[in-house]
Amino acid sequence: MDLIERMIWDTKNGQILDEERRYVMLRADVLMGIFNQLPDAERQQALHSFMNSVKAHGSNSVAAYWLAINKNPQVLLDTMIRISAQLGWGAWQICKYTPQELTIEVINSPFAKASIVSQTPVCTPILGIMESMGSFIFNGPVQVLEHFCHAQPNHSKSCLFIIKPVAHV
Repeated sequence: MDLIERMIWDTKNGQILDEERRYVMLRADVLMGIFNQLPDAERQQALHSFMNSVKAHGSNSVAAYWLAINKNPQVLLDTMIRISAQLGWGAWQICKYTPQELTIEVINSPFAKASIVSQTPVCTPILGIMESMGSFIFNGPVQVLEHFCHAQPNHSKSCLFIIKPVAHV
């Protein structure tokens, strides 16, 4: 499934749609510039709110994909990797996939690349969508951790996410 093929670019009405779900194109530096201007405590709270919003609203998209691919966990994972790249959310690569853990490396995260240097990870939107995706893949609640982030001091060239079913945390 390719999101690009599903999208309707309705320039007459000024909207980009995937069925009833509306998308907005926005430069990463403009978006992350909002967070970069906040004092650290407020920045962390705003990033946390961003994660929760992506988790809540992104779950509608993940649920639609889940049904479209006949509830197949591997196909959902492959679909999410492809769609994330199509949306500009970096290149996702599976490092480990077992019944107890899914580890994904994200190369070129737009959130990390457009962030100021941060002591804590900043890719909270990816955390939110991975939590939604993980709940379908593992058939229940999951915990997602950004183990390291490109935006952190002495950073890696990528970000690493670990998804575990709550029963295995």
